Amino acid sequence: MRPHNFKACFLVLFLFGMANLQAQTTFRGLMRKADQLFETYAFAPAVDVYRQALEKDATDPDALGRLAECYRYLNRLDEAEATYLKLIRGRKYEDRQILLYAHCLKGLGRYDEAKVYYLSYAKINPTVGNQFAQSCDYAKANLNLPTVYGLSNERVNSSSSDFGPAFMNDQLVFSSLRTEGQTFSSTKSSLYSSVMATDGSLQTPIVVRPGISDFSIGPATFSSDGRNAATTKNNFTPGVRQIPGAGLDLSIILADVNFNSSWYNERTFPNNDTKGRTGFPSLTPDGNALFFASDREGGFGGWDLYLSYKEGANWTKPINLGPAVNTPGDEITPYFDGLNLYFASDYHLGFGGFDVFMAEQGEGRWLKSTNLGQPVNSSADDYGMIMDSYRNFGYMVSNRSGGKGMEDIYRVVKGGAPVVTDPGNPNPGNPNSGRTRIKVFSGSDGLALPNASVDLTNCMRGSSNYILLTDGQGYVELPVGAGTECEVVVRADGYMQLRGSLSAYFAPNRDIEIPLTKSGEEYYGRVVNSNTREFIPNAQITARNTYTGTITRTTSDYSGNYVLSLSRNTPYTITYSAPNFNEETRNINVLNGSDRTVLGVLSMVPNAWNPNPNPGNTGNTGNTGNTGNTGTQLERPGFAIQVSAVSSQPDLSKFNNLRSIASVYAKNEAGKFKIKVGNFPTREEAQRQLENVKRMGYSGAFIVTDDGFSLGGNAAVGPVVTNPNPNPPITTNAPVTTGGRFMIQLGAYRDPRSFNGTRLAGMGTIQDRPRADLTIKLLCCFGSSADAYNALPRVQQAGFSGAFVVEDLNGQLVRAK
Repeated sequence: MRPHNFKACFLVLFLFGMANLQAQTTFRGLMRKADQLFETYAFAPAVDVYRQALEKDATDPDALGRLAECYRYLNRLDEAEATYLKLIRGRKYEDRQILLYAHCLKGLGRYDEAKVYYLSYAKINPTVGNQFAQSCDYAKANLNLPTVYGLSNERVNSSSSDFGPAFMNDQLVFSSLRTEGQTFSSTKSSLYSSVMATDGSLQTPIVVRPGISDFSIGPATFSSDGRNAATTKNNFTPGVRQIPGAGLDLSIILADVNFNSSWYNERTFPNNDTKGRTGFPSLTPDGNALFFASDREGGFGGWDLYLSYKEGANWTKPINLGPAVNTPGDEITPYFDGLNLYFASDYHLGFGGFDVFMAEQGEGRWLKSTNLGQPVNSSADDYGMIMDSYRNFGYMVSNRSGGKGMEDIYRVVKGGAPVVTDPGNPNPGNPNSGRTRIKVFSGSDGLALPNASVDLTNCMRGSSNYILLTDGQGYVELPVGAGTECEVVVRADGYMQLRGSLSAYFAPNRDIEIPLTKSGEEYYGRVVNSNTREFIPNAQITARNTYTGTITRTTSDYSGNYVLSLSRNTPYTITYSAPNFNEETRNINVLNGSDRTVLGVLSMVPNAWNPNPNPGNTGNTGNTGNTGNTGTQLERPGFAIQVSAVSSQPDLSKFNNLRSIASVYAKNEAGKFKIKVGNFPTREEAQRQLENVKRMGYSGAFIVTDDGFSLGGNAAVGPVVTNPNPNPPITTNAPVTTGGRFMIQLGAYRDPRSFNGTRLAGMGTIQDRPRADLTIKLLCCFGSSADAYNALPRVQQAGFSGAFVVEDLNGQLVRAK
């Protein structure tokens, strides 16, 4: 190349570089660069460039609007509010920026100011503007009310983002964008696990390496046995709010988990949407259904919640959870505890950005969603709630001020029933100004029961004997700090003792009403699935006295059994309802009361929303017989095990140890009261259970054909159900076969001191097995897998929901079939 050509080329390149540099430092050049960063959701670096642009033109509305939005996504609401205010005062703003400014004010807890701007926006969009204006009224009306939740920032939090808590046996698994503990520096989120103490406090977390490390993952979710997992492939960025508007790009990954907690068979969720985003998965306890959030077409607004069922290797078409849950806004982070659905929404009436809500099921659909109030919710973003109803604690995520990082995990301890008021009706149904009361009354006639004893010892932490007496109107006040997911014992002279879970009688914003059954007025029944013959637990049964209008309510137990208190020679209208089943109504008159089983076994039909509900407790009640009631059937089981025969009416409480196998009942046959256990659909099933009955000390037991306590020619005369309470207590004195190679694995503990086996007393012995840095806790020992599987439901009810049966093969533990 000639020298003058070289010089010419150099001059051209120099001038081009100078022009490019000048373009980058001009206002328009800076705006182009900032907009590119904004559109790729790089909000933090975009802030610096927009501020440089505003140094050249301090009133430019585009720069002010984009800078304010960056601040909002970075949760720097003070700076966002000031920038929006400057934009609005300049009178060159878009309509939606009025809404965004109001959101900032609400996020700062300035509800009166926010309402002014929401109402201003209502002139443009009445539906949205008025909804958020009403939300400000709601927040003010519910500030600083007496609370039933305790909240604490967990020590596992880092200075980065910690989110997505999920239960996995005795551990909490969560996601984090931290880099400490990692062998590389990355902005990808990883999974961590921490052992939970008995009070829910968390120990030092360790990294979980599921084998999915090519991308950022979390939140995750697990089935109760820990064998099924789902997680979210995410694009979360440190410092950026984890909300839909911030550019979330999510999809769901499914995996199986082996005995050593390693993930395998990784695969994409078939219901990921190619045109939208899908994330925040939550498996049901059995792993056969998945709740998730998605912004796919056909929903009610932005992100909606959906449900899909597993059928073999396939998943059903997603079902939208409907308008009681989903709104024109965004709903995310579903968690289903088997009865209630917890989720977060930015549109339902609430305190801040995202609030946590709980939706209940009824009549085969989702009913009204309830805001959990403060301190669960704040003026910031609160979401990702999970709850262990048995142990009365859970966890959630919040980016509220005062935390350790951008998003922190908080432990939530439930100490009573939620009390949250409606702005137009501050305390409906409860004149006691926010304090929850328990009312004890006669189930058959509704009369209040003064001087009834209400034993709340199990609901009051640290109390050894906490018993209250009802006043002249049958009331006691639920003490502050009392739990509701606990056993209550209620007694009154002339009435049957009631022992059951307090939560079974709870309804939001109402007194807790507990009916007692007068001795001699108890009638027994059972509810089952008409398609599968499975028992239906937690069905709501309501009996209305046609003469007086008095209402009596009860709930079926884990075997579908229930008891009602009914007056003689009185007509009743009885209504049955259960999640995912059609409601049934029938008319009953017990006449002279001689037939305690007049209620029989009622078959409920699954509704179209969920044609294959799986309540989790199975049993087969055999062939059907028509009762004459439209839409209902009474079942006639086939086989039972007779354990004894006596000449006078027996006390069936002496046979309580048999309740772990099936219901216990007595029938008057040929002048003898025959005590039986059942019922079983086949002789083979009865034969299998016969061996267990004999091991419990009833060596003379034998199999009989029997129609159970339904409507046979000889009615049962004793209590058909040995424990009719909605949530029966754990039987701790039942004999257990020892010396076998089958055991129940309770959990794996890094610190075995955190294990609490109090509720397992009398079920067997606890054995420890070391494995790497863990201690395996086992309930030992059972002579057969059948014995172990028979005991498993009691163990799970005792708080070890992830327990499973294992077999010891030459010192190696393998999952039993």
